[in-house]
Amino acid sequence: MSDSVVAALISAGVAAVVAMFGTIVTTRIALQGLEAQAKLKKDELEEQAKIKKDELEEQTKIKKDELEKQAKIKKDELEAQAMLKKDELEAAAARLRADAEGDRFAVSSAGSTAVMVETATGKTWLLHHSADGSTSAWLPAERIDDSDEARKWLAK
Repeated sequence: MSDSVVAALISAGVAAVVAMFGTIVTTRIALQGLEAQAKLKKDELEEQAKIKKDELEEQTKIKKDELEKQAKIKKDELEAQAMLKKDELEAAAARLRADAEGDRFAVSSAGSTAVMVETATGKTWLLHHSADGSTSAWLPAERIDDSDEARKWLAK
């Protein structure tokens, strides 16, 4: 083989190695670019996931607070109903005791009339006589606990 052929072969081999090296470098650069894009995409997805997680946690907290508020309202309603029922039962028991003891009503004279009080409830009646004096009736006495209402009533 002549020197020129050897030189041509060497030159062709070197060119092929240089071309392959260029391909390797190009591929490596492309791979690094893809890795960078993948990392950016991963970071972006992680950020979106964190935002979504925070939103869901906030929604959960709001819903929990709302449910706790509703539960408290319901509890308060049930407690109020229980208290009313307790008061009703206590009043009924007091009436039964008063009936059994014969002390359900207290009557007291007041001038030409009388006042009757139901001892268990405090309800009050006044004995009123008809205009001709032939009959009498117990009429409920109105109880006014508000001073403004009392002034209005007195002004009638």
